[in-house]
Amino acid sequence: MAKSKIIVCAHKNDFVLSNDVFRPLQVGKAQSSVNLGFDGDDTGDNISSKNPNYCELTGLYWAWKNLKDYDYVGLAHYRRYFDFSKNASKIDYVRHISVDDFCKLQKTWQNPADALGDCDIILPNPWYMNESVSECYIKAHLPEEYHLLGRILLKNHPEYKESIRKFWCMDNRWIAYNMFFTRKEIFEDYCQWLFPMLEELERYIKVVDYPFQKRTYGFMGEILLPLYCQHNGLKIKHLPVLMLDDGQNMSPFKILLNKWRSNFIFRLSQPFNHSFPDLDSDFDDNCRRDGYNI
Repeated sequence: MAKSKIIVCAHKNDFVLSNDVFRPLQVGKAQSSVNLGFDGDDTGDNISSKNPNYCELTGLYWAWKNLKDYDYVGLAHYRRYFDFSKNASKIDYVRHISVDDFCKLQKTWQNPADALGDCDIILPNPWYMNESVSECYIKAHLPEEYHLLGRILLKNHPEYKESIRKFWCMDNRWIAYNMFFTRKEIFEDYCQWLFPMLEELERYIKVVDYPFQKRTYGFMGEILLPLYCQHNGLKIKHLPVLMLDDGQNMSPFKILLNKWRSNFIFRLSQPFNHSFPDLDSDFDDNCRRDGYNI
């Protein structure tokens, strides 16, 4: 029988799902004074000390280098999990749920590999934004880091040029959290593509010492994972994310209304915002302007 392992990244003492499929992992343990009582990402081949900037990607790296004997692999957070129910919502982006209700619900889940079915990878349901992925990233984070990411990506993988144009510059679907579930061979190929780029970026990026923006490489992962999947033609299945907190859930009507409104605003802006320059020159020019010579 095929074996599935989903790494559940945790950094503080809270509820964490643990069973034959879900394996808790304390991320950032190399620099933590807290011992959560389960495996940490500071064993074997690891980048645990980079957790303040890499976030859950230190757990991803640990799984890539150290996890053995599995056919399928995924990543979740201690308070965020895919809803593997057979009747999981196709509308909700995030569904807020109490720990008690979550524990009851997860007992009814199908096996994650069965949920994957004939698809290649499971990703969270997308948020539909008023602007493109690239515009949202630049506004929420540091523009020079986006330019560096694009420059390094095209330097190492020039075949991604049209995919960047299509899925970053002309798409308004934001897929968050670095969460996924997929086959081992896809997972390993993604990691072999991802981590060398991030390591190269470290030579140029001076991480700012702000609690939010210093999570640079974790944020980059959020736009790199969907790009990798879309560029490689992977068949994606989207599932809602269960958020273990007391937040308020939106009605299906409001979710659909927000989606329609965001898509309308985005499409209306296309004739004005998307007469794109050559991406190579654009990334080069912006990097030079920002003081980077790559």
